[in-house]
Amino acid sequence: MSSFESSTTDQIPSVADNPIFSPQVNRFIILGAITGLALTGCSSATESGAGETSGSHISPTSESADPNPLPTDPTGSITMTPPWEKPPCDDPTPEELAATDQILSTVRVEPLNPPDDGEDVTAKLIRIRQETAAQYGLTVYDYRSYYKDYSADFYRKPEDGGSQIPASEYLKMATDFAAMYGITLSMPQTQDKIIPNNYDVPMTPAANLATASPEQENSIKSAALVLVQNLGDLPVEFVRDQAGLTDIQLVTIGDKNIAGLADPIAGNVYYVDPAKKIPGQVFNHELTHLWDGKQCEPAFGMHKDPSYVALNPNGMGMYVGHYPTPADLAKLAPYNSEYAVTMSPQRKEAVDAWSAASLNGDEAATNAAKAALDQLYANVAVAEDYGFTNPAEDKAVLGQDILSTFNYHDGILDSRSPIERSKAEFLLARMYHDDPRIVQYFNTVGNVDWQ
Repeated sequence: MSSFESSTTDQIPSVADNPIFSPQVNRFIILGAITGLALTGCSSATESGAGETSGSHISPTSESADPNPLPTDPTGSITMTPPWEKPPCDDPTPEELAATDQILSTVRVEPLNPPDDGEDVTAKLIRIRQETAAQYGLTVYDYRSYYKDYSADFYRKPEDGGSQIPASEYLKMATDFAAMYGITLSMPQTQDKIIPNNYDVPMTPAANLATASPEQENSIKSAALVLVQNLGDLPVEFVRDQAGLTDIQLVTIGDKNIAGLADPIAGNVYYVDPAKKIPGQVFNHELTHLWDGKQCEPAFGMHKDPSYVALNPNGMGMYVGHYPTPADLAKLAPYNSEYAVTMSPQRKEAVDAWSAASLNGDEAATNAAKAALDQLYANVAVAEDYGFTNPAEDKAVLGQDILSTFNYHDGILDSRSPIERSKAEFLLARMYHDDPRIVQYFNTVGNVDWQ
């Protein structure tokens, strides 16, 4: 399972009001509000404290084999191989790694500032996605034609009459959009039903639309808008063919720390608790878990992933098995997370020094400040602190950046950490193995100039 931070806001931003679409936005301001914790497929509503108590599913090893013998064939000549003794993951070839590196090394950074014709940032970003998808024979949909009337309704001020469209219509809109991705979106209505899942997380159906309170209706509307925008950011071929997502269920999750749960063992299901107000970045985190479960044996392999772990200078020593405490982080030094470094006062000092030296034309001071900044990032090993939990969560927090137009450039190409970059390239090479077009797409739409 993954515990993962949920937004503290009560509403999702509209396309027009969403600061994530600002050309001046800083990816780490966004991450400060929407990213956090994880253990293998859940999303928690808090970053620490109670969020740290979510159960972790630790991979058994060959030393902890099942005490009950596995069945054999009648002759006794063929014994079933325990899943933890099978090759845990599919690895890219050296040629695929080289091809991926070549793609990352030959990109064109697309300026995102509005051109003279007045095209706004959101429209330009969607146009870039559509043009890139067409270039590589992929499919993306402009969610605005589905989304805009509902977004306007959702944010209509009370003095202007408030929201008028019922939650059932929002749900139908999102259901129709998801269907274009081959996804069934549903909200079970039998209130006493217990929803089984592979992580034994208590789940029951979400509010019955016929009897939902205004607050419950608002949550359902918000979830519908978030899901449509999340899907619209990604190619159908990645969501459907690589991640294998075919089923999204709006449910009530009994654990207050879990806002969403992707199930890599089932392989195709994402459970969402609309009352938890899941921010968009969680979707990419959970989708990465589903994708990872296709690359690795989902019950055990994605937690072991020896080739990926080998990219750490200290191997499995990079992981602590739970959300890292301050004491854990101290023991992990000198390794740290990109987010922690970026939010540190030392980085601010280095950036301020660089800016001042550049303005003064002081080349020596500029180079010194740049070297200091590079040194701060030199031992970045994970995208966020929660990546220190286990390999599956390390991949999921890095996957958030890979799938995000807004985080890709800073998180992947502009990383000053050879450790983090090597991990990103490794995951992209796995995508390349299945469909090179996906890597081309993410690398093109992810390289936008926010300045």
